[in-house]
Amino acid sequence: MLRPYGRKAALAAILLAVIALAAVPSVECAVNLTLSSDTQTLVAGTENTITFTVSNTGNSTASEVIASASIGTSLTSGNLLMIVGGDGRYNLSTIEPGEDASFNMTVYISPAAAGQIVQISFSISYRNESAIATTTATRSVGFSVANKDLSSAALVPRITPSQLSAGQNNTISLVIENAGGREASNISVTLGYPGGAGVGSQASGASSLLTALTPTSTGIIQGTSQFIIYDTSGRWILDSLDANGSVEIPVTIYALPSTAGSIFLFPVQLSYSDGFTFVQETRYAGVMVPSAPSESTSFRVSLSSQEVVAGKVNDLNMTVTNIGAGPVSGVVLGIGFTQQSSSSFQLPSSSSSFVLMGSDGTWVLGSMEPGEERTITLSVYVPASASGSITPLSTSIYYTDSLQRSKQEAKQLGILVNGQVDLVVLETSTFPQNVTSGKAFSVSVTMINIGSAPAKSAILVPSGDGALRPVSSDKIFIGDIAVDVPSSFTLSMIGENLTGGTYTLNLSYTYKDSLEQMQESYLLVPLSLKVVEADNGTQEPVQPAYLLFLRAYWPYILAGVAVALALAALYIRRRKRGSHK
Repeated sequence: MLRPYGRKAALAAILLAVIALAAVPSVECAVNLTLSSDTQTLVAGTENTITFTVSNTGNSTASEVIASASIGTSLTSGNLLMIVGGDGRYNLSTIEPGEDASFNMTVYISPAAAGQIVQISFSISYRNESAIATTTATRSVGFSVANKDLSSAALVPRITPSQLSAGQNNTISLVIENAGGREASNISVTLGYPGGAGVGSQASGASSLLTALTPTSTGIIQGTSQFIIYDTSGRWILDSLDANGSVEIPVTIYALPSTAGSIFLFPVQLSYSDGFTFVQETRYAGVMVPSAPSESTSFRVSLSSQEVVAGKVNDLNMTVTNIGAGPVSGVVLGIGFTQQSSSSFQLPSSSSSFVLMGSDGTWVLGSMEPGEERTITLSVYVPASASGSITPLSTSIYYTDSLQRSKQEAKQLGILVNGQVDLVVLETSTFPQNVTSGKAFSVSVTMINIGSAPAKSAILVPSGDGALRPVSSDKIFIGDIAVDVPSSFTLSMIGENLTGGTYTLNLSYTYKDSLEQMQESYLLVPLSLKVVEADNGTQEPVQPAYLLFLRAYWPYILAGVAVALALAALYIRRRKRGSHK
């Protein structure tokens, strides 16, 4: 038992300890995550692979770190980006203080994004070692979008046919096209498999990247569990490929039954030179493996054209085909509008900028036997502002199968929106006004683009009409022809045995459209000529221009001289009066 003074001493010691603990400053454990990228410039009209780095600049460990991408919009033209080969979710595990984690993401940039600023945001969730709940932070990175240089070589792969059959061998062609403006040489082509780590790249939390090829002694390429490429190493060497040329490489691919009903992107690693630059990149060729027909029935939806023109009403034929093995009834097709059906099914709302004309977006197709198809005509208005974009068109099909079960299939079709270039001649003139056979004269043409998109990098080729021909066959670079802005150019022409009247010049010109595709068109230029005979020495001499001027305006000249003399006399008289004073 403690004595009274002993108890007091113990209480005093405890009190001093509590005060000392309160006086010691606490050290706060915090996580601070930052986001950076390996580039600040993206290229329009192509796929861009970006390496993002998440750094922990705090003093505490961040665990269970997950970065989820959110494609931002440009500052002027909306959403023009698309993630390729993944869902944009990356598991970065644990990041210690002072350390970082990196991952790759591939995005496709629309040609319409050229010259704009775009933003990619990530929601980064993590758990602080000193906290129980999960914390979420948002980080963003901005990029400028540059124009793609189409004057260099640009190899583009595709697979034809683009549909594979599940559960069997498929003989396909890997087509390599040179969409650029120069010859490509020393070409290396490597075909990979969907899934796993990418050819020439590493996986960093993205399961959609691609695996490298591994040849075996049997000559079979062992890829993922979904596809097998037979009797080839998957790599080909080509000497050269001309601009706008293509080459087909035959390939045999076995698709496992599990691939049915899916879309896959095969990576194609390309390396080549165009004489100025060396390019090494990975592009993707898409294929679709349709579902095997069954009594459950499936549909195929197709459009007569995958490209529409901005600024006008486009007529498209949409075909719906029953590719299943059983009949269906009560088929209802819905496009673009939200509407309740009698079965309480909701038709989807289209995310496109299209306006469907003359219809509420619903068609009753009735009963359809296996292999039967129905075609409907769509009148779709596309605003001029959508030029150069990639627009999805959503559809839904509601039906009842042979077992009286109500079912639904959702489809999404991609549509390219191209601008329209329409050049109209406003005025033509010649110098001199009266032309002479055998002598060169100039033709000035003023025109205007009344279409919905500019004609970029326009180049005109001169041509004549009968006896009328251009002095030079050199091409004329006009440049960009804007919408609703007059522009002009001048031609030098000459002709033998010309007669007065109207001639028509059929001028061909090339330009890049809003999808950066090269186009060729023709401009009809009406030309009215006044022809005079050449001077053969018997004509009266031509009077100088100043004599013609004096003869025409001599009364006005005399009046002007008289006024000038009167003013001079008045001025002299006032000077004399002033001097007398």
